[in-house]
Amino acid sequence: MRFKVLYILFVISSLLYSNLHLPFGVTPRHIMTILMFLVCLFEDRHLFMDKWFGIYLIFIAGFAISSAWTGYLGNFLWYLAGFYFVAYVGYWASHILLKKYDGAKTVVTLLVIIGMIDASVTIGQFFNVSYLTDISSMLLLNIDTEFLDAINEGEEAYGFSLPGILLSDVYNGYFLLVIGILCLYYLKDGIRLLKLIPWFISIITSYMIQQRSAFYILLLISIFVFFKFMLSDRSRFKWLYMVALVLFLPFAIESLRVFLLEGQSRFSIGMDSTNRDVIYRKSFDFIQENFIWGGRFKMRASGAAAAHNLFLNAWIYGGLIGVFVIIWLFVKQCISAFKVFFQKVNNQRVFSFVFGMAFMGFTLNSMLHNASVVSGDFLIWILWGCFAASLQRESVCK
Repeated sequence: MRFKVLYILFVISSLLYSNLHLPFGVTPRHIMTILMFLVCLFEDRHLFMDKWFGIYLIFIAGFAISSAWTGYLGNFLWYLAGFYFVAYVGYWASHILLKKYDGAKTVVTLLVIIGMIDASVTIGQFFNVSYLTDISSMLLLNIDTEFLDAINEGEEAYGFSLPGILLSDVYNGYFLLVIGILCLYYLKDGIRLLKLIPWFISIITSYMIQQRSAFYILLLISIFVFFKFMLSDRSRFKWLYMVALVLFLPFAIESLRVFLLEGQSRFSIGMDSTNRDVIYRKSFDFIQENFIWGGRFKMRASGAAAAHNLFLNAWIYGGLIGVFVIIWLFVKQCISAFKVFFQKVNNQRVFSFVFGMAFMGFTLNSMLHNASVVSGDFLIWILWGCFAASLQRESVCK
């Protein structure tokens, strides 16, 4: 029980309180990461390493070489402690939680509860409802809500991306994408309307955030998960449900298309007006000039925007070493995940299936944004840690 409580505090601190500065400049994220590292060391009696993080360490080494070559080793060491070390501890702690403490329900419940609080605040921001937007202040979260001054109470915040209780609107899109997929874990014993409520809330909130790629990815993955659960259902009516879903989908997709593209939200501009072409062109120009070693801090010092793509970021962070290693890791992770995706989903496998889908959803969104395995994102290593640990448990239980 002690480990589960510490894990919960660690995840909350790392996701939400990285910007809450305490005396001497430390944050709850710093404190809980060090404490969790010591607890994990006590639990295992040795440092943890597996093939996945072993490959990742090669990328980190490439990033270190790139930073040293371009004169930014000090910046790298700060980044190493602030991001990669936190991701490592999160990955390690998730393995222990799953394998030693049977913590599958704990991590799902924890993330979904945080997600529902975030959804409540996001909905409050969309309609400018003070008793919901004030939740972030009550939780001591420093959220940028200046956009609320531009709308009246009760009006819809069309045209604005909403941060919820996360550090940015973009990351809120990532987070609700993940939470929406994880909510489908509750369908493991059968599709019931009541169990779909958290998923409906996630879908609605994802629309309100107005991060387009995250919303579309959540919808696509949700459809795939519904099909998988229906195929695995033992009900004699499952084929009837399948036919009904297939017949319903074209009408639902067309209605959704009209609603999104003809409305007032950011969806109505499609994927235009994102300046991705300019960002990618400048990223390619930088890579051409720094082909071997890259240089993440050098590029940022020049004032250029981050690359908004998993593989371009890998090249900029770690040079040729970095991009080859991330491609290698990406391919291996996809192969491992797809093996689970195309197996029959049962009660023993549903956890790894849903977490694998959440990981892939996050990774797909990284093709158009910056938070990813490359940036040392905490959440994506939590997802992969739970997925990898659950596969190991399944193989032991066979």
